[in-house]
Amino acid sequence: MATTVKGRKPTARQQRFVEEYMVSMDAGEAYQKAFDYKGKHHHSLGYQQLQKPPVRKLIDKATLERSRRTAVDADFVLGELVKVAKKTLVDDDIKAVDKLRALEMLGKNLRLFSDKLEVEGSLTIIVDTGVPRTPEDDDA
Repeated sequence: MATTVKGRKPTARQQRFVEEYMVSMDAGEAYQKAFDYKGKHHHSLGYQQLQKPPVRKLIDKATLERSRRTAVDADFVLGELVKVAKKTLVDDDIKAVDKLRALEMLGKNLRLFSDKLEVEGSLTIIVDTGVPRTPEDDDA
């Protein structure tokens, strides 16, 4: 039985989309399979599906169920990455590339570096057209 969100149940295709998405974690591929789509806009259409509340709710539920079933959650993953990052390169079972990748993943999770700059605040833009203002301009 599907969960309702704001009175809307997910469609059968949306449920199928979520099933496919949970396999590949690729919204475009999931859209192609669930909606039998052959066009070239499957990535943007898949992204649009991810934004829909009924779909998002199903994905969140499926993710939680998977985490409980496998006993793998964010804490487990981070713990394993920390183990790899703490190993020395002299250990036979660790390569430099593995250690660097683990450190990179930990750094991203801790937001030590980011590809995006998040800025909060307001901005006022004043455009000077070079044309003097008249009192009538203020009435418009």
